[in-house]
Amino acid sequence: MKKSSASTWLACFISLQSAGASAQLYNTIIKTSNGSVQGIPAFNSTPAGNLSNWQDITVWKGIPFAASTSGENCFRPPQARASWNGTLDASEYGAVCPQDFALDSGLSYGEDCLNLNICSGGNDTNAKLPVIMWSYPAESTAAQPLFDGAGMASKGIVFVNYNYRTGSLGWLATSELSVEMLESYGTNSSGNWGMLDQFAALKWVHANIAAFEGDPDHITVMGQSAGSAATYHILNSPLTKNLIVSAIIESGVRDPRDPYAATVAENYQNLSAALETGTSYMESLNASTVAELRALSFEDLTVSFRGNYFFGAVLDYYAMLGTYMTSLLDGAANNIPVLIGNTLNESGAT
Repeated sequence: MKKSSASTWLACFISLQSAGASAQLYNTIIKTSNGSVQGIPAFNSTPAGNLSNWQDITVWKGIPFAASTSGENCFRPPQARASWNGTLDASEYGAVCPQDFALDSGLSYGEDCLNLNICSGGNDTNAKLPVIMWSYPAESTAAQPLFDGAGMASKGIVFVNYNYRTGSLGWLATSELSVEMLESYGTNSSGNWGMLDQFAALKWVHANIAAFEGDPDHITVMGQSAGSAATYHILNSPLTKNLIVSAIIESGVRDPRDPYAATVAENYQNLSAALETGTSYMESLNASTVAELRALSFEDLTVSFRGNYFFGAVLDYYAMLGTYMTSLLDGAANNIPVLIGNTLNESGAT
């Protein structure tokens, strides 16, 4: 009797241990709307810091959330990604979007850059943990170790960061592009390709994060500096309505009349000013049509204008429905709690 009880207990113990190991998400193939993915352990050995459950943390890198932005998809809203066959090995960061500053030789740049990374610390795909979607600051990428999210994952949060277009590739407006947008999307405006990337990333997260232990009905958007601008735009836009429950804005404008609003990353311009910039930019590249621009390499489209033009958010009354003051007076599209603050010594904060 005792021997039988002991044997039964041991068998149950071994069964539970095996179930726990196999349930770690890096041992699990995760199904998304585009295809299956498999992540990897975030750590191979004990990391610095107090991460008691580090063995359970899984990271998925470079998961595409939209199609490549090359060719005909350049200067267009993000397009749907075709599904892939088999299982995507999500062990390496994907390409990051071309930048308008000195390129980091340690990173892989390319136009097939609309991808995201997920970090989760549990072992139950039904957990429904709160989700953070992080938007990085200027001159940064989703591949930077600073934004890997393991610390948040260790505290029971599913952390997501993502890449989005910047510079001319992210914000160029021209009259020809506005005609394209009117024909396809019903808005006689252009620009804000990077902003639409941010919205597309959020929509992908909302549709797929449950498979990574996240709760799609408990997504907080969060960002710093240029990432705070992204967070403002997500908060205010009708294109993201009902997709988020809260927002955390670090080093953003503190008031619509804040003098820094005209110069920091939260800066934006009206469509007429953006169109003037677009005309001048095209002339500098000896291009008279959008087709000629799309035939150029991303190096030509970015390095050639460095320091000569301002490219940023456009008040297009489509993705960005109104000014910050309008959003404050009329209410943001997402009526949710917002936490605002500044990082030390940034934009005059002490």
